[in-house]
Amino acid sequence: MRALVVFHDTGIGPWSRLLMSGFRHCFVAIEQDGYWVVFDPQRGAPKISVVAQADYDLRSFYLDCGFYAVETKTENKIFWSLLLPATCVAAVKRIVGLKNPWIWTPRQLYQFLS
Repeated sequence: MRALVVFHDTGIGPWSRLLMSGFRHCFVAIEQDGYWVVFDPQRGAPKISVVAQADYDLRSFYLDCGFYAVETKTENKIFWSLLLPATCVAAVKRIVGLKNPWIWTPRQLYQFLS
């Protein structure tokens, strides 16, 4: 499936001010059944919403909003890890199917996907 990982500057957690500007939070949009479905792992209350039809250029929309966005594909990898913290990066990595244990920050995830 096509996925779009989006990075922005909204600081959600208490540690967000320590992260690089522009890369303080991330979320993922997945193309599913003709729509873009967004999973935003916000602190304590993840939000899932349908935001547009699949033919809509969602990447350009987020870029026009001043966000960073990288298109990728999801992989159906099942993996278990006892050391995955409850962060936006960990949630996005799990949804996209990325197993790299050395990616901890949104900026590292952006660099890896780019």
